[in-house]
Amino acid sequence: MTRSRLARSQPPHNASFQRPVLRENSHLVAIPGAFMKTKILVVEDELTQREALAEVLSRLGYEVQCAANGSEALELMRHSESLPGLILLDLMMPVMDGWEFRVEQRKDRALAEVPVVVLSALDDTAQKTLKDGAAAFLSKPLHWQALLPVVERFCGTTRPRPSV
Repeated sequence: MTRSRLARSQPPHNASFQRPVLRENSHLVAIPGAFMKTKILVVEDELTQREALAEVLSRLGYEVQCAANGSEALELMRHSESLPGLILLDLMMPVMDGWEFRVEQRKDRALAEVPVVVLSALDDTAQKTLKDGAAAFLSKPLHWQALLPVVERFCGTTRPRPSV
């Protein structure tokens, strides 16, 4: 009997998630709460990264949609019954990159309010992405301990709160 990919307790061995670098837009603050919008849109062209993010976030109880580029992401959002609570966006992608996606997202009133966390290996773009309205910037390779609090900030948590 073969094991399901979802049965793994860790991301794929070739996924790279290492050092924590987080920069946030201080004026974009979600209202704290146990459960908010739990759908997350992962926009990443690298298949292993996309799958690793989707697997871990799904295991934590979030509904995850994936797109390989900005054009696919816009299409998904425009034809979805509900918008995601958060977009995790790579910048360097074919067809439509993250920069072009952000321009189109901001033009569409319905999509413009969805917070975006930019994921990039280009550390020097952090300030520009935040200035352009991104909710946060996470440096690649990603570090799970930096990513999860950001996800919880915008989507709430799917884990029970400890009793006091």
